[in-house]
Amino acid sequence: MKRFYEQVQIIQAGQAFEVSLDGSSVKTPMQRKLQLPTEALAQKIADEWSNIETEIKPEQMPIFSLAVTAIDRVGSQKVVLSTEIKNYIMNDLLCYRESHDSKLYEHQNKKWDPWLKWSKKNFNFDLKITKGVIPINQDTQN
Repeated sequence: MKRFYEQVQIIQAGQAFEVSLDGSSVKTPMQRKLQLPTEALAQKIADEWSNIETEIKPEQMPIFSLAVTAIDRVGSQKVVLSTEIKNYIMNDLLCYRESHDSKLYEHQNKKWDPWLKWSKKNFNFDLKITKGVIPINQDTQN
C-alpha cells in the first residue's frame, strides 16, 4: 500500500495516546482504535509511520505490529490468557532456589526476589519459594 498521508501526530485521548495520520486516528486491522498507554510508545509508533517514504510495509513497523496484535488478539482474550499465564507462573523457576551453595542462594534472592515482589504488587501472585527442585504447590486462590 502506498503512503497516503502527509502528517503524523500524537494526540491525547483521555488517559491514552493515539497516533493520527492527517487528523484521523490510526486503527487496528480489526478497526479498533490504536490507544496506547504511554506517550513514549505512541511516539515510537508515530516515528515508524513517519519513516515510511513511499510504501507501507508492516514488516518495517515492528512496534506498531506488536501494538495492534496486543489490542486485536490479546485484549479480546485477556481472561483466558491471564489464566494460562497464572498456571505457567505457578511453576516459575524464580520459586526454586539453590539448596547447597549459599553464595548462589543469596545471589538468587537478590536478583529474583524483586520480580516476585513485582508480581505480588501488580498481579496479586503471592508465590512461595523453596530450596531445591522438588515441585511445590502454589496457592491457586491468588
